[in-house]
Amino acid sequence: MCNDQDEPKTVIKALFLHALFVGLSAIIEMVTIGILQGSSSPRLGPWKSEGEC
Repeated sequence: MCNDQDEPKTVIKALFLHALFVGLSAIIEMVTIGILQGSSSPRLGPWKSEGEC
């Protein structure tokens, strides 16, 4: 019976961690895309030239 009481908490914790992971990966993806788009834009010319070196 103790296991039955612990199980919902484990499921909630797993769902929370999953949501947190998905949120973090989405933020990282947005930042990465922003950096890639920014490095190819003329405004950040020095960064682009450093990358090409």
